[in-house]
Amino acid sequence: MSTGKHVAIGALFVASLVTGTQAGWWAWKTAAAIATIAGTAYSSWQTAKALKGITSPDQLAAKQPGILVNETGTEVSLPIVYGKARVGISRVDVRQGSDANVLALTGVISLAPEGGSATAQQGIEEVTTVYFDGDAALSSPIFGANDSATNNPTPFSSAVIESPWNGNTAVGSPSFGTDYWLDYFIHDGDDGQVVDRALSAEFGGASSASWGTYARGVGLSYIVLWLYFDADVFANGVPQVTLDLKGGKLRSVLDSTADFRYSENPVDCVLDFMTSTRYGMGIPTSQMDWGQTVLQANPITTVSGSTVITVAHSAAHNALVGDRVILSKATAVGGITAVRLNVQVTITEVLSATSFKATLGGANATSAATGGGSAVRLDISSFGEAAYYCDEPVTITLTSGERTLANRFTANGWLDSADTPQTNLDRLLSACSGRIVREGGKYKLLIRKVQAVSSFELDRSNIVGEWSFAKGGVDEVSNTQVVTFVDKDQNYQPVPLVYPRATTTNAFLAADFAYGVEQRIDLPFTEDAHMAQMINAATFNESRADMSCSLVAQREALRLSVGDVVNVTHSTPGWTDQPMWVEAVALRRDGLVQLLLKEYLAATYT
Repeated sequence: MSTGKHVAIGALFVASLVTGTQAGWWAWKTAAAIATIAGTAYSSWQTAKALKGITSPDQLAAKQPGILVNETGTEVSLPIVYGKARVGISRVDVRQGSDANVLALTGVISLAPEGGSATAQQGIEEVTTVYFDGDAALSSPIFGANDSATNNPTPFSSAVIESPWNGNTAVGSPSFGTDYWLDYFIHDGDDGQVVDRALSAEFGGASSASWGTYARGVGLSYIVLWLYFDADVFANGVPQVTLDLKGGKLRSVLDSTADFRYSENPVDCVLDFMTSTRYGMGIPTSQMDWGQTVLQANPITTVSGSTVITVAHSAAHNALVGDRVILSKATAVGGITAVRLNVQVTITEVLSATSFKATLGGANATSAATGGGSAVRLDISSFGEAAYYCDEPVTITLTSGERTLANRFTANGWLDSADTPQTNLDRLLSACSGRIVREGGKYKLLIRKVQAVSSFELDRSNIVGEWSFAKGGVDEVSNTQVVTFVDKDQNYQPVPLVYPRATTTNAFLAADFAYGVEQRIDLPFTEDAHMAQMINAATFNESRADMSCSLVAQREALRLSVGDVVNVTHSTPGWTDQPMWVEAVALRRDGLVQLLLKEYLAATYT
């Protein structure tokens, strides 16, 4: 794994900040600066350790205000934006134009995803609002056509450029510098990005300070602001610029053949970060067990209205009721909608040596498939299941009534490209209380939720001994938990939430004889207060269910995978059908299986 933090300077922009003649208040005495820091392209980064995204505070309260600052320098790290966020620009270039009253301010917004197709480049989705010193200066600005003097800067619109910068004019052909005082152009950072036409036309030339055709900014979304001096309009001087935006266009976990598109699904964001060679971990998609594209070689025939899918396949002879398989195809087929594909489903009935049924979790279709093709048995990849789970609506019961979230979990926030890949992956995973494990040579994304107990049981017939037990001590299990999230309704400021709420009786504190233990965690990708409190309650209650054990079992326990729930019946702990999470599975040298188990309480996840 690369240990570097970020790549400084270089090939993204090579344009320097220069000073010109003084006019009005455009008196710049700043040295040359290039703020074009890209995230390191990390090599494949693999770990067998479960990464838990919300186990420790990330100092969100200290980091969040810093993203709104307009920094200038050669060692400025740039944000990676997923979903919605508010960020400040990094000033990459500031210079006076041929008209000394005009200042061209170029600011980098964020790093953008790489790849895409010739017709559907990635980049970021949208800049929704641009603020000058906290006031809206541009509302719903567009990505214009960067191809001529009439298209760059973006043609004036009094509906986009706000007062006072629009001069409060709506005339048909207003004049820049006479009727209005702000022009702009925004680049989305896609791989096909070319040099900004207006910058090149104004500052092109042979000198080292010119804005040449090589200054394309590939992989960087950036904004060019043309500011015309007016003492009343720019009373505070050069403004601090912040933006509300929608971040990168991503690959869909549920449809690998679709064009890259904007997504707030945490799983899409995690997948992008794990596979990105520009700012992420650089893991080849071929190593991800999420993108099988064929269920069978032969067409699938369906009968609509059923809650199960019937699959005939030679690999079905290994199937057991309760096992999970992947229903895998890139697009909708035979009445099965695309959202039901590339997801894990649970076997409900083994029909024969070559076929079984699996529940879809809702009315959809029945499919009969025959012939060869790719195996449908899982070497588990749960990205599809996790993505589908995040997209489900959820109703929360409040003292004031009920609140329905359109999606159970969303990811809206930013990563610092200067931080380590594990740190940034943890931040992303915090959005869905997820974690990544690597099992059987493949990655698996786990989200704790209500889950069916495996048909395989652990009891005296397969447990051979070597028990050990653990339970958190008085200083290890909290009875109060505080989460800090970024509240979109409070100007994107970090806000703490306490669980249990201060207005209720803390039964956990009473159970611990009033010995207070507080845990603090950060949710940098959660912007909704109800979603934050839902995560807060679930993670807190899970931490209270802290009974765990290690045992040794016969080789048949290899049927279990990390993330399964298994019943344990044994006289040593005095358990009968005690449900436990499978935390780790290891094959010992003697052929026996070492298991690490943790208490499972279904009520935690409702």
